[in-house]
Amino acid sequence: QCKPPLKVKDLFLDIQDGKILMALLEVLSGQKLMHEYKSSTHRIFRLNNIAKALKFLEDSNVKLVSIDAAEIADGNSSLVLGLIWNIILFFQIKELTGNLNRNSSSSSLSSGPSGPESDTSHPSTPSVERNMSITVKDQRKAIRALLIWVQRKTRKYGVAVQDFASSWRSGLAFLAIIKAIDCTLVDMKQALEKSARENLEDAFSIAQNKLGVPRLLEPEDIMVESPDEQSIVTYVAQFLEHFPELDGEDFTDPDKELPIESTYVRIKDSPSEKEGKILILSESEERMYTVNHERSHPAPPKVHIHDTPE
Repeated sequence: QCKPPLKVKDLFLDIQDGKILMALLEVLSGQKLMHEYKSSTHRIFRLNNIAKALKFLEDSNVKLVSIDAAEIADGNSSLVLGLIWNIILFFQIKELTGNLNRNSSSSSLSSGPSGPESDTSHPSTPSVERNMSITVKDQRKAIRALLIWVQRKTRKYGVAVQDFASSWRSGLAFLAIIKAIDCTLVDMKQALEKSARENLEDAFSIAQNKLGVPRLLEPEDIMVESPDEQSIVTYVAQFLEHFPELDGEDFTDPDKELPIESTYVRIKDSPSEKEGKILILSESEERMYTVNHERSHPAPPKVHIHDTPE
């Protein structure tokens, strides 16, 4: 999107002079950074370019742990990837904040004192230059509101979500969100008879091929003892980004509403338990299914869901 366009052939090499990094941040934030770029073969100027980009991120509340200009200039692969991932996470949460405010005019995300740090009521676009800093409180509210949205979308299919970690290991939560968007894409009854790996693979493939949601995760990323919460938030937020027309009433004040599922979900982690009973509510009847999960290491928790009046 840069003018003229920039091509990245080798990320670890091309990022070393700071130009690609500054151009990326300029496109994502809508703020001008490239005018500070100095083209030179001298290391000191390359370091200065990268340092300016890193300072821009730090001033915007982007967490940079153990990342310095010298490591980026040297093309340290792990730190370069860590930096890019932190940028993705930050701007995804920022976009999520904007989407939530667009969907709910009553959301407390847009309340509070006015000012450059509290103004998150407008979505970020490259064509609009504005303060890209968002507070930690705003981030927490955005994630909390996203969780409430997920809970309301998934519970109608008998799937309870407590968090952005272990609740997703069975793959059912991802499938329930997809079904909420297009009910023809997922058969929850069949999903109950599949393994967690199969459900996760189905969810990521359907989301990419049918809904246009980029595949940022693999089953192996979720089928671990402690899935990365930020990674799941980043992926799930894409559904809201791609389908902003989803029901606005599903967004409520994230400071006031209690967890929807807390009164009727029990999670059992006993490795010896090989069966779980899940009560699925259809439009006309209730049916009890016995789910035999394929055991894998580590195994996803068993989720027992019981009907409770809303």
